[in-house]
Amino acid sequence: MSKKPTSTEDTWPVSWEASRKAQLREMARSTPAQRLRWLEQALRLASESGALARAETEEKRRRRGLASRG
Repeated sequence: MSKKPTSTEDTWPVSWEASRKAQLREMARSTPAQRLRWLEQALRLASESGALARAETEEKRRRRGLASRG
């Protein structure tokens, strides 16, 4: 581990509100291509974790009138 002090310049703020604002600024600076990559990564994670499959259940389909009638 290094004993060299770390610079606090350009680091993330320590309060929740300041951190939230810094994140919003970073997102606003991102390119559309970066945003698309983030969305693709989030969708891949949701798919691999099973979250997308849980979002579409037979009960939800039945309530919308889309369930197969057997």
